[in-house]
Amino acid sequence: MWDVYGPGAEQRVADVDWVTESSAKGWVLLSKDEKMRYRTVERAAIEEAQGRVFVLTNQHLPGPEQVKWFLDNMQRIIRLSRKPGPRIYGVYRDRVKLLWMAPS
Repeated sequence: MWDVYGPGAEQRVADVDWVTESSAKGWVLLSKDEKMRYRTVERAAIEEAQGRVFVLTNQHLPGPEQVKWFLDNMQRIIRLSRKPGPRIYGVYRDRVKLLWMAPS
């Protein structure tokens, strides 16, 4: 967020905006907001932009542990990110699981 929007952007940029813009660029999204899959507007943005989103399934982890979960699952994330979107995956301590994909 800092690299694209500047310091403090995580509080200013609406989720639907960064999700839409990042997905449209083909970026794989990493987030700690598992509830994203339940919010109609955000899910619609992911669907429209064919986004691939990986969310932590525990929002109460301290920062270093969040990083560890992503890094420990990096090979799984890379492999799954090659599949077309829209998809939302849950990142657990020791696995990655599909949580949502648009109906075909």
